[in-house]
Amino acid sequence: YAFIVTISDLILFLLFYGLFKVRYKRIIFTFSLDFGLVKSFGSFIGWNTIGSSSKVFKDQGVNILINIFTEASVNAARAVSFQAASAVSTIVNQLMFAVGPRITKHMSHGDILTAEKLVFSSTRYIFYFSVILCATIYLYANQLLNIWLSSVPVYSVIFLKLFVINVLIDII
Repeated sequence: YAFIVTISDLILFLLFYGLFKVRYKRIIFTFSLDFGLVKSFGSFIGWNTIGSSSKVFKDQGVNILINIFTEASVNAARAVSFQAASAVSTIVNQLMFAVGPRITKHMSHGDILTAEKLVFSSTRYIFYFSVILCATIYLYANQLLNIWLSSVPVYSVIFLKLFVINVLIDII
């Protein structure tokens, strides 16, 4: 799979390169290596990899521990609750993603004060929305799971409440 994706990306790059070479004759591609930029990218990639890996190890480690020390129904309850909490987290992330282009626009025009104001206000409003959403899910977790599932696993309500609290903490 990875090989096919790599080949398709390479083909797309070559097609775009050929298209721009034909259409825009003044653009010349030269390969240069800026070690400061490479170091900066490498640092970002390294820290991003560590952060993403730690989240994966945390989630999968909890699954392994639940499988070792409890029964399968507890793992099923956690999986159901994790799906519901992931939906909430996706909504919040999409709201944050929607504000990004305006912040980038203001930053690129040098309007840093407006960009900072937009960051603070959008974060505040998204957090308020998240609190309302998560509080609703927390208070009505049992009813929501009964609507969603025909038979609700035993510990899923508790797990859902814990995951909703975790989503709010992650937003901060």
